[in-house]
Amino acid sequence: MRLRHATVLYRDDAKLTVRGVSIKFADTRHEAPLDLLMNSGRVGLFCDARTFMQFMKGTMAGRGQR
Repeated sequence: MRLRHATVLYRDDAKLTVRGVSIKFADTRHEAPLDLLMNSGRVGLFCDARTFMQFMKGTMAGRGQR
């Protein structure tokens, strides 16, 4: 079993917090029948890897500024 947990942290506590957990029960790099992906919130924030990468680039760009 593999478990991954992630949280995006912000200096401003009023921003939306993004949390995610992945649980993989198969020992393979590819998708397996019991892979579980869970994210916080009522709807998924990212429909694909590209939107996630755009979010991360924007987040990282804003961290160097005050």
